[in-house]
Amino acid sequence: MKKLLIVAAVLAISIIPVLADEPMKFGFSESWKPFNWKENGGCKGILVDIADEAIRKRMGIPIQCLIYPWERVQHLVRGNALDALISNGPLRKEWSEHSNEILLHLKWAIYVKTGNPRLERIKKAQSLEELRPFEFIDYIGNGWARANLVDGHFDVYLVASPSKVFELAAQGRGDVAIIPAMIGEYYIKKLGLQGSLVELPPVNPPIPFHLVIGKRSHFTKILPQFDHVIKEMKEDGSLQAIIDRYTK
Repeated sequence: MKKLLIVAAVLAISIIPVLADEPMKFGFSESWKPFNWKENGGCKGILVDIADEAIRKRMGIPIQCLIYPWERVQHLVRGNALDALISNGPLRKEWSEHSNEILLHLKWAIYVKTGNPRLERIKKAQSLEELRPFEFIDYIGNGWARANLVDGHFDVYLVASPSKVFELAAQGRGDVAIIPAMIGEYYIKKLGLQGSLVELPPVNPPIPFHLVIGKRSHFTKILPQFDHVIKEMKEDGSLQAIIDRYTK
């Protein structure tokens, strides 16, 4: 028994430098502003900065940021070609483990083209089901849309990116886009669509975002420590400061 305990202790100690020296490979989508995007050959955004502060700076584990289409990011984490992503953890529990601590809540809004003749009917909807008569527009790789709209057999038109959602919605393609409010505000300003779309309160609750690590990655071992670090970042205000840096 003593020998087994000694071996276990040695193994536990020996894994620390391995994790410290080996970069943790994160996958981020190509453009999901203000949460993450590619810029000057690197990654930028709220989620990138949270991972960098918590894992690289505070836990001493180097991270590598890799950019792919969102569907491919999930495929690569599932296949252990990448270690982690940041998103809705419970939605991906079949092939991953996720932090208990929530990094941020993704808050939603409904966007409808100004002048849409069905606008007043849309305003009266109190649930997603009450929006079933209308045509949705969303983007490929959005897990919420896949789980709720596609699998729910709603009439949904999928496009390549969030920016395309707003371009086409402003042109009258589809009746409803349900998109995180920070993304909506960013693209409406960037694309000059002020006045072209009406923002309505959401009918769906906010989505909690977690650190999501593929089950086959040995970095699943860091999750308890990561939870502790995120708690510290919430308490000392540094987590909110990262969010404010991109949204205020």
